[in-house]
Formats: sequence, structure tokens, C-alpha cells
Amino acid sequence: MRAHDAEMTASHAVHLEDLPAPGRHRQNGASQGLASRGKTVIDLNARYKNQGWGDYARTMGFNTVASLVGALFHYGLSRTGVEEAIKTHRDFDPNNPRHVFMMALMSGLTLGASYFVINRTAVPIVKFLGEQAGLRRLEKNSAREAIPADSEERAGALDKERRSFENRTRLYNEGGLVGDLFGHASFGAAQFMVAATGYSGLWPRVIGTLAGTACEALLDTHFKFMQTFDDGENKGRNDIPTHTVAKPESWSQGWQRAKNRMGEVNVFASQEARRILIQHMVGGVMATLLSNAVKYAGRDAEAAFVKGFVAFWAAVWVVSPMYAATEFKPAASRGNDRFLHLKTAFHAVLAPFTSAHRLVPYATREPDTPGGSRGLRSVDKLHKCTQGMQAIVPFAMADLLIAMEEEMAKLWRNFHIH
Repeated sequence: MRAHDAEMTASHAVHLEDLPAPGRHRQNGASQGLASRGKTVIDLNARYKNQGWGDYARTMGFNTVASLVGALFHYGLSRTGVEEAIKTHRDFDPNNPRHVFMMALMSGLTLGASYFVINRTAVPIVKFLGEQAGLRRLEKNSAREAIPADSEERAGALDKERRSFENRTRLYNEGGLVGDLFGHASFGAAQFMVAATGYSGLWPRVIGTLAGTACEALLDTHFKFMQTFDDGENKGRNDIPTHTVAKPESWSQGWQRAKNRMGEVNVFASQEARRILIQHMVGGVMATLLSNAVKYAGRDAEAAFVKGFVAFWAAVWVVSPMYAATEFKPAASRGNDRFLHLKTAFHAVLAPFTSAHRLVPYATREPDTPGGSRGLRSVDKLHKCTQGMQAIVPFAMADLLIAMEEEMAKLWRNFHIH
């Protein structure tokens, strides 16, 4: 890695003598718990110290290659290929709204189906081969490992602190405040450049997709690699790394992991699969309809900017419903309410304006910016509100479809019983 590798990790290293003396921050003999916390931080930092420039490059390669393979097939060749094939068909009329909508629907369905299948076939195999070639996964540290129970005095605040740690680890994920910014900016900027420079057709759009994907993967991996969580015990001197490089797996372990992931293709008819299909279909339809509007632009410099601007937002719309669904899935998966997904998205829309969002498990979601300024928290609330608006349509469609299926299955069973 770099020559001064120790400098990068020294700021994260913690020693017991650096910890505050017993009673400095708490009373009633909590020193044993503090020592336990110190040992945990030292153990995590011992793992972190092994992460030099070599591990940095290996995690960069792992995430980027896997993301590129997925994007090449589902966002690139599948969705874009279907659109370009329909556009070039001799019977296609770009001025016929019915033709345009059918093209949007077909490209959206193709995107949803290919996303589900590719991420459960080609991507696991590429990840397995990458690990065997020396690339490394970046895995999230456990909140229980990072923040152990250390005293009865801490028991009340322990769960809240662990939730803050978990939310901190999601900051750069799809659905997180910064993770969405990375994704939208990367995909949008790449498609903006393709459209504004006048290129069109399958391969320019595919290249733009790959460029945006690579940019997002590199940003995501870099910031996760460097990310830490300040537990507040020593004001920055014992920051806990939120992610560490996974230990190398044997050939059999890696292949079993890939097989387990590929086995999920067998549940293509599951509710989860239909939700994924609908989410991507909605994003694909809206993006295609928006992209089709560029035919009304002219050919001058101003029109080129308009085309790039439209392409930017079309790229954002492709991924927005998926990002929003990823964010709300944990809360929406609790309970037996068949419309809980829709309610979760709806109350997220109301969250910045009313306390009504406390009616659903979304209320347990801590902000992505713990300890941040009031302005940053306001941005986070607005971000969740927009995510709720993006998720309402696909959640409504999926919830209604699944509810109808369940009712039809119930009627069918009753018919056979009687």
C-alpha cells in the first residue's frame, strides 16, 4: 500500500491507556465495562490495521467488478437493448402514445426480471471468482460486537447507541442519504454526458451506464472503507470502524455462498420477486417515458443541454424506486399487515410534517446523520419524504397484487373444501 500506511490506521487505533479513567464519565464502578469497551475497540482496530492500500485496492476491485457485471446485463443490455430494438422496428411510431407506453412497459418489465435473475446468477459467480483471484469483500461490523453491553448503567441507552451504529453503516448504502446522492449523481452525470454530446443508440448508453456504475461503486467502497463511528466515550479518539475487509474464504466456502445466492432464483414466483419486478418496472417505465420527451428538443446547444438534463433525471428515475424500497424494506417487513409496505411509504411522506409516522415501524428508524446539525437532519427528513413519494406507487401496486393473489387462493381453497 502507501509508505505511510501506519498513518492511515493510527488515527483509528485505540489503547487502554487512552481510555478515560474510571468515574470520569460515569460513576458506580463502570470501569470494568469501560475496559470491555476498550478491548472491543482494540480488537476491531487490530483487524482494521491489516487494511492497507492492498486491501483498499482489493475491495475496490471486488465491488466495482461485481457492480459492472450486474449493470452491464440488467441496466445496460437488457433494458436498453429492448428499448433500442423497439425503436428501430419498422412498425414503431414514436409519435403514437400507445407505442411509446408499450415500449416503456416492456423495457421496465425486462429491467425488473433481469435485475432479479442477474443478481442471483452472474453476480454471485463473479464475486466468487473475484475472491478466489484475491479480491476481497468489505463487510459491515456487527453493532453488538462494536458496542458490547458493559454496565447496567448503560443498559437504557445501549439499544439506541446500537441503532445509531447500524444507521451509520447504512449512510452510504442504497437508500441512505449519501448513498442515494452517489448513485443519482453518478448515473445521472454519465447519461447527461452521453445525451448532451449527441450520442445515441445501444452502446453509447451502455457505456454511460457502466461509467456511472463504476463511479458509484468506487465512491461507495472508498467511504465505507474509511468510515468510523464515534461512540461518544472518548470524543473521537476511539472511533470504531463500521466496515472491515472480510477474511479470505476457502474455495468450498465461497462456492457455497454463491450457490446459496443462486438458489434464490428458484423463488422467482415469491412475493419478494414480484416486489422487485414491480419496483424496477415502475422506475423503467417512468424513465423511458421521460427519455422519449427529448424528441421535441431541437439540435442547437440549448437543446443538447435539455437532452442531457432529461437523460440525467431519467437515469435517476430508473434507480429511485429501488433505492426507496431498499430503505423501507426492514420496517415494512414487520407484522402481518398486507398493506404495511404502502403504509410505511405513506407515513414516510408525512414524517417531516406530522407525528403520524409514529403509527408504523418507520418511527424506529434513526436519522442517517446521528449527531449532525439541525440543517443536516432536516435534509435527511426531506430525503425520507421524497423516498416515500417514490415508493408509494410500486408499493401500492405490489401490495394490491399480492392481496388479490391471497384472496384468490383463499377462494380457491374454500371452493375445493365445499
